[in-house]
Amino acid sequence: MEQILNPGLDRVRRFTSEATNHEIDLKTRDNILWYSREEPDVIANRMAELDKEWDIERKLILNTSLISLTGLILGITKNRLWLILPVLTTYFLAQHAIQGWCPPVELFRRVGSRTRKEIDMEKYALQDALKSKQV
Repeated sequence: MEQILNPGLDRVRRFTSEATNHEIDLKTRDNILWYSREEPDVIANRMAELDKEWDIERKLILNTSLISLTGLILGITKNRLWLILPVLTTYFLAQHAIQGWCPPVELFRRVGSRTRKEIDMEKYALQDALKSKQV
């Protein structure tokens, strides 16, 4: 499958299936094409949305901390077996820091979570479209 866009090969993309990367690239390309035809204020609003979009790293960190906290609370109040959750999620986070991959990353990618580079690529393409409309 040919690459639609070229956000560069980062660790997350390297460990994501080609089909999933292709689907995310298609959606990003479609966003760029659709918004670049719009009025400048619509493009500016989309760029503001992109500034607020959470990348996969941020989602992973939040997910890990929530599951760890839940496991810790349940381990203290209910059953010590729940303490496996903080251990497991901490392991996954460390694995991601070292390798760029862990099981939750695959799930986040399948539902369309993008890397910061992928989000920025859309934003910079829209900046170019906005500049061309203002000339």
